[in-house]
Amino acid sequence: MAVAPTSAPLPNAPVDIDEVTSAFSLAAIRSACLFGAGLTLTIFLFVGALLLIRRVLRQML
Repeated sequence: MAVAPTSAPLPNAPVDIDEVTSAFSLAAIRSACLFGAGLTLTIFLFVGALLLIRRVLRQML
C-alpha cells in the first residue's frame, strides 16, 4: 500500500528571499496589527470601566 507524501517536494532551484518577502503586503500586516491593538485596548478599557463601576456601587451600598 502506497503512502501519500506528507509535504511538498523541495524545489531544486534556490529560493530568493526577496521573492518570498515581496509576497507579503506590509500594509495588510500593519492594518491587522493596528486592528488587534485597538480591539485589545477597547476590551481592556471596557473591562476596567465595568470594574470601576462595580467598585463605586459596592461603596455606595
